[in-house]
Amino acid sequence: MKVLSMKSMAIGAVAMFSTLNVSADTIRVGMECTYAPFNYKTAEGELAGYDVDVAKGVAAIIGEDFEYVCQEWDGMIPALLANKFDLIIASMSITEKRMEKIDFSGPYRFSTGQVVGSKKKEMNLFDTDGNPIADNFNGLKVGLERATTYASWFEEKLPGADVVLYDNSESVYLDLQNGRVDLIMTNPMKAHLKFLSKDDGAGFEFKGPVVDEEKFFGIGVGIGMRQGQDELKEKFYGKKGNPKRDELEKGYEEFKIGFMIREARLKTGLTQQELADKVGTTKSYISKIENNIKEVRISTLRKIVELGLGGNLELKIELN
Repeated sequence: MKVLSMKSMAIGAVAMFSTLNVSADTIRVGMECTYAPFNYKTAEGELAGYDVDVAKGVAAIIGEDFEYVCQEWDGMIPALLANKFDLIIASMSITEKRMEKIDFSGPYRFSTGQVVGSKKKEMNLFDTDGNPIADNFNGLKVGLERATTYASWFEEKLPGADVVLYDNSESVYLDLQNGRVDLIMTNPMKAHLKFLSKDDGAGFEFKGPVVDEEKFFGIGVGIGMRQGQDELKEKFYGKKGNPKRDELEKGYEEFKIGFMIREARLKTGLTQQELADKVGTTKSYISKIENNIKEVRISTLRKIVELGLGGNLELKIELN
């Protein structure tokens, strides 16, 4: 099984087209369509969100039309394998378990989880090292979306927890508001933008640290595709150094984490050495990250952005 490099994400998607069972030039993309702020429908019925923006960016680069198919989360991979659509662009984490069934592009954002609960309830759920305290979850109902990394984390870390599984994230949030569950685990960015920063979420807060263990959350979120397409990359676009492939990769720069860090660093006027000194690392390490040679954990990225650059880590880097 192979996880494509981040640089190869668009190329991997292009390479598979000749063997996909699609009509005309339309590629079908599966997503949940209810997972704001990543993929959801506006009041006007239009699809929007970060995953949708990524899909549109890739479609523009490869010159193909994408058709979007809404699919409940727990049936996402079975639907892909049944040829209901051709790609999954739905904030799906790249995990070993999922790679047994499908292939992924490289990551286009990080994958993490965080527990949310009522402000009215005092809860000491994690120790100082960020590990869950199993006994303190006793008597608490936890709402989780079915077949997610959050459900896998609870299944192994807290097998005795009283977990209630849901078919979609909207129902998870609704039951938290109505008091049917005491806690939920979800993406912290989603929790903040969709819930905690809104009137409906005013009475709730994060109840623990960000969890980003690679065993459960993978190396990030990627584009899912059926297995067996890897060899087509070189057939259609050649090896690195081929002008056609280099042109496509150049157009994909804006999706890279390293590129965003480099742009933010240059805006602050810092050299790589100065940024390294602020963060407590080496110039070589910063250089490798900026050139997408080395993967970076979310905790390290947060340190670089907040401590080194004086910015905020969200969907993008925003300098103060």
